Amino acid sequence: MTENVHFLPAFDEILISYKIREASILLGHQSKVFTNNGIFKPIILENSKVIGTWKRTIKKDHAKIETDFFNETEKHKKAILFEGIKTFENYLETKIVIQ
Repeated sequence: MTENVHFLPAFDEILISYKIREASILLGHQSKVFTNNGIFKPIILENSKVIGTWKRTIKKDHAKIETDFFNETEKHKKAILFEGIKTFENYLETKIVIQ
């Protein structure tokens, strides 16, 4: 099976379109995707399942991306994720530092 990993913005339709979100995110992880005020965080999606959150900070000479995975991910999944980052790096026209 081909693995697809995507960085999605906060308030993406995959989460906000549904009242019941168990199809895309386990009930135990839902509190990690929303703030106490109900604000959605940007998510990391793998094969239509939410596996973590991310945050982007723009610096003078680079963009910093911080990831927070719900579970320890295998190295091959991280390779897919980082390959996707290169596309984002080209889009932003700046170097990306991942933390």
